[in-house]
Amino acid sequence: MLKIADGLIYPLKTVYHFRSFALAKNRTKSFCWASVSRSGRLKNALHNISHFCTSLSQVSLGTCACPQAMNSNALRYILIGFTLFLALSAKAQYAPPALHCASVNPDGTVQLTWTPVAGVNPATTYRVYRDTGAGFQFVNVVGPSNSTGYFDGLVNANLGAVTYYVTTDFDNESLPSNAVSTLFVQVTPLNLSSIALVNWNAASSIPFVGLYQIERRIAMGAWETIGSQPQSVTSYSDTLHGLCVAPNEDPIQVDYRVRAELAECTSISTIAGGEFQDLLGPAPPQVETVLINPTTGDAEIYWYPSQAPDLEKYIVQSIIQEPGGQVSLNIGSVQAGLSTTYIYQEASLLNSSNLVVIAFDSCGNDNSYLGIFTTMFLKANYTSCGQIADITWNAYQGWTEGIDRYNLYAQIDGAPYEIVAQIPATTNSFSFDVMPNSEYCFYIEALSLGTQRPSTSNAACIATAYPNVVDFAYLSSVSTLDNGSIEIRMHQDIEGVGTRYELFRSREGADFQKTATLEQSTEPFISFIDTDVASSDEQYTYKWRVFDGCGQEIFESNSGRNILLSAAGGSEAAVNVLEWGSYLTWENGVTEYEVQRRLGLDGDFELFAVLGPQSFTFVDDVESFIEDEGYFCYKIVASEVENSFGFSSTAQSNPECVSLPPLMWIPNAIVINGFNTIFKPVAGFIDFESYDMEVRSRWGQILFQSNSIDDGWNGTFDGKRVREDQYQYIIRYRDGAGQLYIRQGAVVVLHDRE
Repeated sequence: MLKIADGLIYPLKTVYHFRSFALAKNRTKSFCWASVSRSGRLKNALHNISHFCTSLSQVSLGTCACPQAMNSNALRYILIGFTLFLALSAKAQYAPPALHCASVNPDGTVQLTWTPVAGVNPATTYRVYRDTGAGFQFVNVVGPSNSTGYFDGLVNANLGAVTYYVTTDFDNESLPSNAVSTLFVQVTPLNLSSIALVNWNAASSIPFVGLYQIERRIAMGAWETIGSQPQSVTSYSDTLHGLCVAPNEDPIQVDYRVRAELAECTSISTIAGGEFQDLLGPAPPQVETVLINPTTGDAEIYWYPSQAPDLEKYIVQSIIQEPGGQVSLNIGSVQAGLSTTYIYQEASLLNSSNLVVIAFDSCGNDNSYLGIFTTMFLKANYTSCGQIADITWNAYQGWTEGIDRYNLYAQIDGAPYEIVAQIPATTNSFSFDVMPNSEYCFYIEALSLGTQRPSTSNAACIATAYPNVVDFAYLSSVSTLDNGSIEIRMHQDIEGVGTRYELFRSREGADFQKTATLEQSTEPFISFIDTDVASSDEQYTYKWRVFDGCGQEIFESNSGRNILLSAAGGSEAAVNVLEWGSYLTWENGVTEYEVQRRLGLDGDFELFAVLGPQSFTFVDDVESFIEDEGYFCYKIVASEVENSFGFSSTAQSNPECVSLPPLMWIPNAIVINGFNTIFKPVAGFIDFESYDMEVRSRWGQILFQSNSIDDGWNGTFDGKRVREDQYQYIIRYRDGAGQLYIRQGAVVVLHDRE
């Protein structure tokens, strides 16, 4: 549908550029009107809608020359008919082409590339529009329909970004294609002309699949790709590492361009550049750790490698505080790529060392250092008989994350160093208890809250002078006595003077509590009997703490734990199941476990099984003892593998007893003169001396009584057979533990009829 307003003809919603229509068979008349672009701008103005064009060949997209005005009424009817004809004869639009690239040539001309529209009339053409900043203007018509680009030789894209779009034209001009702009590059020098900041405009108004490739050439040399950016980023920073210029030389010309690489084509930008040189030194190296090797006394500095691509070397300096100020002394050089460690063998043995590391690039530039790192210097002082080494050190400095803690290492009489204390980061002193007549060496280790390697100090050594102290205290056994008490024995060194022993006990894994104090004796073994125990139910762990004559704790003995034995009778079979915990802890472990057993309440334990050191269960088949009272007592005896003192000990468990449930089988009938003629039970695991059986009539008269399980009732009373009937019995007996059992029931008496 068309709209007539202000003397112009406008298409509604869709833009049409109609050329002509037929008024007669062999004659064509042309009209001119305004067509409006999608943006609403008037592309072609109708000179005068009242003029009628009679020329057959004067047809163009735009305006045409027309004769003088016709009669207004006649023109009105002509326009009405013309409008109806156009509305009925208008043809559908083609789609616009897909515009991809606008590549700038060195002289500023532009090459456009697009994908042509498929399936159009071969006579279809493409119309190119250009915007250099003042709005889109028609540039040219491109044909035929399979054309894939246009060379715009009448533009200079070196002056600024140029934007294009293309339409498809066959009778009706299509909507505009997507807009594509040339890439206009601008370069800004930064940081003493050592960094080039490259900026450019976006290549397209819609997302494209591809990257921006940034290219650089130095001194008009070959172009090289130095980086890429996603389409959302239109800037790039290039630090010109290694672009060295001698003091009397001019800076070097460096040019840049950008390529927008798509699958279909590549847009190349304008070229921009400037004069640059490398005046920026590498970033100051980040020092990881400085330390003193406690073994060699050398200072060592470790740093993280510089990321500068033109790094040449590192210089390590020692910072010395002089009365007149601070002095920097070069102490070493490390070639880049070889190492990030330096060992300073001339470090002072009397105080801390202050170290820094500086990175230099190939142009000789540097950026000094981030900070001074100070090694730790440790001092150790000893007071005789105090048995304490007072240790001090200066706080480690240099880690921005801070210090987590300090570890104090000690070496005793040439043995390997071991951690003897962990100290808070805010503390720079520690008092360490020492052994008499020994040589101690100490060093401190600082741990970072970050991931840096630890720092260590120098080693400081002292010799302790002290009266003789014991060399050993060996807990030789923890053994449960038959009365339930626990005896703790210790093998002592009788060469000490004034030695005191404190016994500590842990109940079922709880904290150790002091239990007893014993003084040194002249005998090689001392012992303590602990009566405040429940040895049949709980395990106890013991250890001795050894104190010298000055009251200083020297060391702790090995620990020892009692053997806890449990025993239970089998629920169905005539077996007793024993379980026990391992003995802990002898120097060389357990060699064997003996299983000892006692029958009944009285008597002695006897050995009847020997098991290996990893056996902690035993099943005792006691069916052969069925005619005994069924009461069994057990204990386990552990034997030690001979220790370094040349002896072995034994330790026994708590005694544990099991009373098996009595076994009693009672017949329910007898046949006088028949198959089963005697009524008597069969029993096992009972106290046969406690046995008693009575047989009574219905009226309670006792017909039979016996205290021997071997005696039975034959169904008679006073020498005569009783009549056939049910008779009540009562059987009384006790088990091996003395518990009374009473069984009552009825036995049927029958007579043999044959």
